[in-house]
Parts: sequence; C-alpha cells; structure tokens
Amino acid sequence: MDKSLSHMVGNVAAIASLMLLLCNSVAAQDKDINRPPVLSGEGGAIPVRVIDDRLVVSCDISGTKLRIPVNLWLDFDGPYGLQLHNKAAANLPAETQEGKPSPLTLHFPDFTIEVARRELGPEEAFEEFTKYHSKEIGEDALVGAIGAQVLKHFDVVFDLPRGQVSILPIGRLADQVISQSENQVVTPITLKNDLVWIPVNLKSGKGTLRRAMAIGSSQYDTLLDRRLCDSLQRPAGNVGAVRCESIDFSPYVAFRPAKVVQVHADGVAGIMGINLLENFRVHIDRRSLLATLQSTRSASFPDEDLAWFQAMVQEDSQLVMAWLKKHGQTRLGREAAEFLLTLLLDEGAKEGQLAQAIQWVNDTMPKDLRATRLFDLMEELINEGEERLGVAAGELGLKSARADRYPESAYQLHGRLGELLLATDNREAWRHLLSAAFGLPEDGMINLNLGRCYEASGKKNRAFSRYVQALVKEESSELAMAALARLDAELPADQRMTIETIDRMISGRVRNYSAPTAYEPDPKTRSNRTSLVEFFTSAYVGDERAGAIGGALGNQGALSHFGDADCIFLSYHLPTPRVEPLVTPLAMHMQKWL
Repeated sequence: MDKSLSHMVGNVAAIASLMLLLCNSVAAQDKDINRPPVLSGEGGAIPVRVIDDRLVVSCDISGTKLRIPVNLWLDFDGPYGLQLHNKAAANLPAETQEGKPSPLTLHFPDFTIEVARRELGPEEAFEEFTKYHSKEIGEDALVGAIGAQVLKHFDVVFDLPRGQVSILPIGRLADQVISQSENQVVTPITLKNDLVWIPVNLKSGKGTLRRAMAIGSSQYDTLLDRRLCDSLQRPAGNVGAVRCESIDFSPYVAFRPAKVVQVHADGVAGIMGINLLENFRVHIDRRSLLATLQSTRSASFPDEDLAWFQAMVQEDSQLVMAWLKKHGQTRLGREAAEFLLTLLLDEGAKEGQLAQAIQWVNDTMPKDLRATRLFDLMEELINEGEERLGVAAGELGLKSARADRYPESAYQLHGRLGELLLATDNREAWRHLLSAAFGLPEDGMINLNLGRCYEASGKKNRAFSRYVQALVKEESSELAMAALARLDAELPADQRMTIETIDRMISGRVRNYSAPTAYEPDPKTRSNRTSLVEFFTSAYVGDERAGAIGGALGNQGALSHFGDADCIFLSYHLPTPRVEPLVTPLAMHMQKWL
C-alpha cells in the first residue's frame, strides 16, 4: 500500500513538473511574440508624404531571407502594430514554416525598428491605394501600416510642415525647456487605449465644455463626435472655437462630424487629423506626459470643406449637386460624387439623374485614372443589380481609355461590356470582345465570350477555336469544356473534337504540358517483361515549386527511353480539382477507383 501511494505521488509530481514546463514554454513564447518593438540608437526623423489624405512613409522591411522596399501608412491612432499584406509577408518571410511569427525589421534612413510579429490588414485597401496612386508612391507598393501598438513605445514629433516625423526613445524630449507663447503651448496629455489625448474646451449654451481629443494621423479631416455636434445643435461640425490651452483650432480646419467610437473619462471631443497636423509641430513626451503644439503657419479656413459637411449631413441630392458644380475639383470632389450616386440610387432616381452622377464620378477623377475608376464602378453597379447603369459607366470609361495610365483598362472595359451585351446585342458584343482580344489575347473569359458570339452567329469553326483557347485558362476551362461538348455534336465528323485535336491546339500553352528532351534508348539493356506504367495528373494540381513539372518530365522521359516495347504507358488527366481539356471517361472512372 505504501509503495502504491509512493508511486502515485511520484506520478503526480512528474505530471505537475511536465505541466509547469509546458506553461513556462508557452509563457516564454507569448512573451517573445508580444515583446515591444526595439528602436536602434537614438531614433531620428523620417520623411513622410500626404497622399490622398493618408500619411505615407517609405522604408525597407526585412525578414530572415529578404529585404524589400515598401510604402506604409503611418497611423498614429491605428489600433494595431505592424500590418502587412500577405504577399509581402510571404517573401520575407513573416512566419516560419510552422506558422510561428518571425521578427521583422523596418529600415529608415537613420535607424531601424524591430517588430516581433506582423498582423493582417485590409489587403484590398492596400492594393487599391497602390493602383490609384502608383505615380505618387513610385515603384514600391503600399503593403501595410504602422499603428499605435508600435508607436506607443516611443516619443513622436510630428513636423508635417517640414515633411517629416521623428521617432525617438521615450524620455528624449523630457529635458527640453519649452516656453509658452501665443503660437506655442505646452499641455498635459493622458494615455488611454494606446492613444494620446490632449484637453480641449468648447463653448455651449451652459458654459464651457471640457473634453479630450485624441491625436491621430489615419484620416485627413479632424473629426468631431457626431453626438457632441448634435448636442450643440451644430450637426455639420461648425461648433465654433475648440481650444487647447490658448490655441483655437477652428480657424485652421473645418471639423468633420463623425461617429467616434473611442472613449475617455473626460468625454470625447474627437480625433485630430492630418489637416491640423499640417499646421503645427507637435511634440509628444510620454515620460513627462506633456505635448507641445507650435503653430507654423497662418490660419486659412477651408470654406468649401464646411460647405460639403453641411450638404453631407442633410443628405440632399440637390445640395450635393450644387456643391459639386461649385467645388467639384477640390479635395472632397470625389467623395461628393460617390455620395451623390449613392443618394440617387437610394432614392430610386431617374436614369438621366443617375447618368449625371456617374459623369461626376468620372469628372472628379484624374484624367489618367478615369477608365480605371469607371471599370471598378461598373463592377460595383453590376454587383448591386444595376446592369444598365454598369454598361453606361463602362461606355463612359472607354472615352478616357487612351489617356489612362493602365493600358489594359481599355481591354478590360471592352471585355466586360462584350460579356454584358451578349444577351441583347450580339453584334455590339462581338465588336467589344474583338477589341478586348486584341489587347488581352490570352484572357480565358474574353475568348470564351467571343466563342459564344461566333456560335450565335453560326460561325462554328471560329467558335470552336475560341473555346479551345478558353480551355487552357483556369477561370474559363469548365465553361469552355461544356461549350465544346455542345458544339462538337454539330460539327462534321472530320472536325469533331478529339484528344489529338486538343493536344495539337494547346501544346505549349498549358503549364506543365511540354515534352522534355528525349532520352536515347540503350539497345544493350533489355527487359524480359512488359511493365504497365500509369501516370495520374491534372493541369491544375501543384506548381513548379511543388514538383508538378518534375513528375510530368519524369513520365515523358521514361516513355522516350523505353518506348512501347518494354512498357505500356497510360496517362490519366483527372477531373480534380476541376475538369480540364484532356479528361476522358476512363480517367473519371479511375478517379472513382482510386
């Protein structure tokens, strides 16, 4: 009994020790993943640019294998650390093969910041920003953002009038002696939820309101909480003076009324935007809990911004239209045009009014991006069930296609318009699709739809040729196979579809579908048996790095070496993950047998 009890106690102790080791291991891993970013040296200043209302910084980012130049948003109030697009992260890499985070280093001109891990971000937003601002950001894509969970570990100096932001170790600004003046104030700050808050005062009918305003850089306009604006009976944000110490922000910017989700014990006034930062040098000293604001230019109030906010909050299409006619070419013109189109769609407006709104969307874009934007707008309208408006947007976009910075936009517009017009105007659809095929001859859907045009016109041989070209593209292969099966029954016997026909037409066009250099047979080496060699493949399985080509080349090499005397070779193109041109009924049977 004593031995049994001793054995049980020993087991419990061993299990407890194992659990303690596991807990310590997990805690160590969590600590490593969540460790704060590391700043090299004394930090320094980095050049920044304001591009389409976002603060953009250029730098290099490196992982264990690669260092690449990138552009990033600098979002002082962003609720994240380092966001990074998956495509950029995969090259570095940002994760190990086991999926664990790998540290990354941001390289600026005078210093580096090492970050323990990256986060996922809005990849479509990154891609769209790169597409629409390729000239401004240069050759390097915008692939992510630096947020508050990185920047909260440093003192920061915003000096946008000089086009730079300084990132410094905490305490670097603590010993500076700064005097108060008419153009410079020192104010206490509070730190809450990774944000930096400054105190502000507003006037109300009952006296002075004391609130807190967060410092931010993720949006251009300075936001005022909509509930505060409504309580002051100023829904458009024109609440009068908003003072931090002796500095009044209201002569510099028009405040945008918006829903602000952040909270603060003193009540939330809003979030400072880039437009205010462009007028001040802002020092944030986290050790002393002080911020210094220094005015760098004379106030110049943007009347057109306030006029837009007044029209926006009333949601009146006539007011929006009037604003566009007067201020359509200013900074907020594109937003107003998109807002007008949304309003009119919600109101069920007439087609002429909607066409006018689409024209405004076109006119408020840069001339070399109008076709690109109208193609995107066409897709948005079609997804909302507004196909006729989508066609109108596409036709309008074609008028600017020659001047567009992306030459393929014209062919994309032609291709989509041709697809949309197939059911109603075959001749016009053919015209668009032929233009699209001229610029994008390898596009599967364009060839598929052009085949449909020819088939509807009775030109079956031409249709057959286009369907075969569509077969070799993943996005159109299944539809093309169905079309060929339908068309095959109508063709003369000598023109029917066969494996040999497909072989000749797609050889050299399909990845992995190419014969290797033939091996020379060795007549001295013979076998006393005949072997069956079965090769299972698919055009859509694997890639070059996964060895798909190696398997195909190995099979072809064996066939070339042994011929048909010693081996019998059978190749099955399986319908997995989808049907492809060389699938046969026997292959489908073998798929079930496997």
